[in-house]
Amino acid sequence: MKAGPGARRWNGDGKTRVQHKNRGSNIVFDAACQKAGLPPPVKNFPLAGCHEGVLSYCFPEYEIAILVGNDVMPVQLLNQAAIEGWRVLICDREGIEDGTAIRMVQSALLEGIR
Repeated sequence: MKAGPGARRWNGDGKTRVQHKNRGSNIVFDAACQKAGLPPPVKNFPLAGCHEGVLSYCFPEYEIAILVGNDVMPVQLLNQAAIEGWRVLICDREGIEDGTAIRMVQSALLEGIR
């Protein structure tokens, strides 16, 4: 059976992760992070106490995450992230590709320094 876009994939550590539907955005975002001097983001990050989705991109060392949103937001995931102390920034795929997400992460990092 072939897995389609968004299918759960085994990653070898006993957990499954959701694969992004658009790998092109991953490449664009990785390059933008590198250009901005940010560490490479962790993709499809699951939260321990939540079975409803994954954080699209995250920077665990700063507890900052980006959730690439659509019309339905995973409320349980957002609540669990807040409980665990994450700052979750929500943007659409266009925000990943046009640099909006990078600017939001940079702002969140600057706020954390103050």
